[in-house]
This record gives sequence, structure tokens and C-alpha cells, in this order.
Amino acid sequence: MLYGTVKTVDEAGRIVLPKEYRNKMNISTGTKVVLYENDGKLTIEVVTPKCKLCGTAENVNEELSLCEECIKKVKEY
Repeated sequence: MLYGTVKTVDEAGRIVLPKEYRNKMNISTGTKVVLYENDGKLTIEVVTPKCKLCGTAENVNEELSLCEECIKKVKEY
């Protein structure tokens, strides 16, 4: 059986993610998340930046959406 925490939506449509979940998912101020709805269920996932060229999630410049290696290759080109 799944157990959860009941939260109330405020007037602005917000809910607070409990600290235990934020800690477990490594969510802090500024963390980007994506929301998915499927069959009446809402899923929240942390966005992991990935390079648009090679797909790696390591050393990604979030502003450019490119990893350091691909930035280097583009500059050399």
C-alpha cells in the first residue's frame, strides 16, 4: 500500500513539497521540475539537463544546453 502526505492547495494554486521528499529527491530552491499528468495522476520529476548534441548529463551548460566537450568541438569547428 502507498502512503502519502495530504496537502491543501492555496489560493494561488500552490502546494508545498514536504521537506522529507525534497531532501530525498535533492530538490532545493531553483531546482527545475517537470509535471506529467496521466490517467488523473500527477507525477513530478527533477529535470536533469542533457546536452542537445550528444545526450550526456555531465558538465552541461544549462544556458546553452550543451556539454563542455561539445562546446569545445563547436568552437574548434
